[in-house]
Amino acid sequence: MKKSLLILSALFATMAINAQSTANYFPASEVDADGWLWFDNQTIIDKYVGYENTAILLASATFEPYDEPYASATVKGVGIDGVLASEGCKTGAIVLNAASGIMKETGGGFYMHLPSCAELSLCLSSDAKMYPSLKGGPGALETIDCGLVRGFTVFKPLASAGVFTWSGMADLVHGTTGLTIKSESPVTVYIQNANSHDLYVHGIYLKVYGEGGGVEGVESDNNAITFAGNVASTADASTFTVYNFAGAEVVTASGSQIDLGNLSRGGYIVRAANASGVWVKKVIVK
Repeated sequence: MKKSLLILSALFATMAINAQSTANYFPASEVDADGWLWFDNQTIIDKYVGYENTAILLASATFEPYDEPYASATVKGVGIDGVLASEGCKTGAIVLNAASGIMKETGGGFYMHLPSCAELSLCLSSDAKMYPSLKGGPGALETIDCGLVRGFTVFKPLASAGVFTWSGMADLVHGTTGLTIKSESPVTVYIQNANSHDLYVHGIYLKVYGEGGGVEGVESDNNAITFAGNVASTADASTFTVYNFAGAEVVTASGSQIDLGNLSRGGYIVRAANASGVWVKKVIVK
């Protein structure tokens, strides 16, 4: 099936980090009044959650039968009494499938390649005690290369069965290695289920350093990026850089155009720079 581009209305400029301020990583139009992105909307899930070219990358369990986590806008989590789909449960979640046992870092997870990380919180639920592992490290890492920031023991779980908000995750520091996910430069964050019960992630609160998530909006009629089919063009020769929504660079080119037809389906940010300025547009490859 032929792929096509959906050009989103927002225009963006440079993505430089400004450590003196923080902003929501996800657009203000998609988070609630408190800055939370909730997974009770299938459009949000389709945009941000997947196995490639998404902001939230799902990671399979590491033991047979290698079950995979998934996201659903209609799945019901665990209620306040610790029972699935009971009173107080939230609808919509990333479901991190069970590990091979308690404190076994073998369950499903998800990871994010972030331009920086200032604050992170998750809304979780489970019908058993929660033993997630928080891992990560500087740069864009694969899950196998992420170091442990915080784990939990049989006698000291993160939380009991029910609904729980895990706050202050960016402030956690490993007692021996000093590893943390709080960073003004690119960092990988990896959350993995380490219990033999499914773990539901209903929402995420994420702030990065910089204004507007490090992306400042501009508009210009001169040398703006235009599209014809899958080809992005500028009036003058430019340096093109294409990022996925997680901030990872996926392709570059020089000249007056770049062909996006070979990209996998998903969301991207196309940046063009030349002597006249910098222009950026967000696109969806469908």
